[in-house]
Amino acid sequence: MHRGAGVAYAPLSAKDGFAVLRATVPAVAWALEGAAMKLIPLNTRTAAVARRVVWFENPSDALQDPVRFMAYAMAHARHADMKLLRRYVSAEDFLEALDRAPPGIIDPRSWAYWNNVMGRYPAPPLPKRRLP
Repeated sequence: MHRGAGVAYAPLSAKDGFAVLRATVPAVAWALEGAAMKLIPLNTRTAAVARRVVWFENPSDALQDPVRFMAYAMAHARHADMKLLRRYVSAEDFLEALDRAPPGIIDPRSWAYWNNVMGRYPAPPLPKRRLP
């Protein structure tokens, strides 16, 4: 039995090992599989949302980092904006955006709300900035 990152696991095949880690540490499952959140397409509607949510950047630049963009959307988007974005963002991608949200973007109330919407109650701790 090995211990790493606070998780105990027994040596298994690569496929079984990913399943164990995915079940016990969902925040790192995307890194193990090399998966990344799908890009949100740039069109007139998503550009309008991006202008409202990430007002200090060009919409095409804002949409290039979907995790960061969704963090801003969770904090600042209107209901209609989120309804539109959910057309392009699957539940798995939404959870990935929560798991990988940069610190300091989502306020505590929005963090609790979106984690609850995605079936996480109580919400995990807010992302924290790590200084060297």
